[in-house]
Amino acid sequence: MGRLNQRIYIFCGVMVFLAAVINLMPKPNRAGISEAQLEEITPENVSGKLYDQRDGRATYRMDKMTYDVLAPLGIVARQWNLDGDMYDAVVIASRSKDSFHDPNICFSAQKWLIEKREADVVKTETRGDIPVTIVSMQNEKTRRQMAAYLYKGPGGFYANPNRLKLAYLMEEMTLGDKLDGVFYRFIPYFENQQLSDQEQKAKLKKFIAEYLDEANRQSNGFL
Repeated sequence: MGRLNQRIYIFCGVMVFLAAVINLMPKPNRAGISEAQLEEITPENVSGKLYDQRDGRATYRMDKMTYDVLAPLGIVARQWNLDGDMYDAVVIASRSKDSFHDPNICFSAQKWLIEKREADVVKTETRGDIPVTIVSMQNEKTRRQMAAYLYKGPGGFYANPNRLKLAYLMEEMTLGDKLDGVFYRFIPYFENQQLSDQEQKAKLKKFIAEYLDEANRQSNGFL
């Protein structure tokens, strides 16, 4: 028991020391790209099709509350209609880990019941295998929906926000300035409602792969 207490005291001491060190460090520069610049480098054409232009350089805009809560550098929401299927893709850019949250909280707040959440991999041509999280959910009207999300930050791509925030912590502790981060959220709406989960997932992953390859090209690797 005494040895356990000693370990607890040591652990707490280390955490207090780290907190003090981080507090004394020079604050990183949070300035980054503007939303207008983000619009310039976010994919416009996927699978040879231009996104649905309705609101300037976006298909639609997020509400003020989203901007107030996340305090991002920019948000770009675009939709593509591909052979009868519609794909909704949102990009959020920031240089602060506090802008990146778990989207499952938002899904639940919007009355979606999360049925399944699983880690997966999207195979891209220009960036190799990229980790994603794929969610299956259902709302109170019994409609089922699939969604996917991922993050890009210090060190590469991540399938969940905890790993991203750990990467941010390590970058800041080493006084690094590679703080540009991006959140990607994808929601498909399939014309054929009889597709199996595996068929839906395959089509969604194909779109994400093409989107990320185009993002790599159009943003010169930033996105």
